[in-house]
Order: sequence, then structure tokens, then C-alpha cells
Amino acid sequence: MSNNVQIPTTVGSPTTTIETIDEGGGVERQVIVLGSIGHAGSETQLSAGQKTSANSIPIVIANDQSAITALPGQTGADGSTSITTGGTAQNLFGGTTPTNGFEVCNPDPSEDLWISDSTTAALNGQGSYRVAPDGGTYTTPAGYKPIGPVSAIAATTGHKVTARRW
Repeated sequence: MSNNVQIPTTVGSPTTTIETIDEGGGVERQVIVLGSIGHAGSETQLSAGQKTSANSIPIVIANDQSAITALPGQTGADGSTSITTGGTAQNLFGGTTPTNGFEVCNPDPSEDLWISDSTTAALNGQGSYRVAPDGGTYTTPAGYKPIGPVSAIAATTGHKVTARRW
């Protein structure tokens, strides 16, 4: 990028130059005000750093926030199953560690399900997450890479588990 690039502020431009500041060393800083785009009564107000396109809503992420992780286009795989032996942990997803994350749902109306990707899941055990009955769900946080295979345990044989990995 070259020094002293001026943002155009011609008639019809949504910007207005307030002042140009000499930063020294041949570098100037242009201070502008962003106006609105559109016609009277239905403008889209802009803030610094925003762009809009037709029928869009501008969204601004503050520059002091951490990065947002998005994994568009990740293909999911079903890992739904039933607990084979109540009180005994079993691996989900055929023992494969999910590449980018997973979700486990507990459709049982009354019994807890416990899961872990760091140890063998245990009922109310250290390193295990409780997935509440009647639709409780555990989803890995955005950007989280599972530590290892996901295991699950419930007290009753035949306990249904709904699971997806990506």
C-alpha cells in the first residue's frame, strides 16, 4: 500500500473529510466521517470499517475481540447408537476421534448420559460431562479439537444416544 492514499469525498460519496493530519516522515492521516447509503428514510448507517451490499445488514466485530472460528462446509457423520451394556462405557463414532468437534444428545426421558473425550466416561466421574435427560445436549465449543475418542456411559442397557461428529 502506498503512502498518502486519499479516500474520495466527491459529491454523492458517503464520506466527508474532517481533516488531514501530517504524521511526519511524509505520511498523512485522513480523518473522515462515514455517512449513509441509500435514499432518504431508508439509509444504512455505516461505521468505520464497514461495507454493505444490497439488502444486507452491516455487522461490526470490535477489534479488541478474539477471533471467531468458523468451519464452513464441514461434513458431519452420524454416530447415534444405544448403550450395549448399562454401567459400562463404550466409544462413540466407532472409536474415531472427531476431527473438528462433536455433539451428543440424550433423548432418554429420565436417565443421565455421561460422555468424555479425555478419559473413559464414568457416571458422575472426573473428566466426564453430564448430558441431561429429555433432550440435553453437549456440543464442543467452536474451534475445539477433541482430545481423543468420545466415550459414553449410562446406567441402563439400550439407552439411546444421538451423536454427530465433524
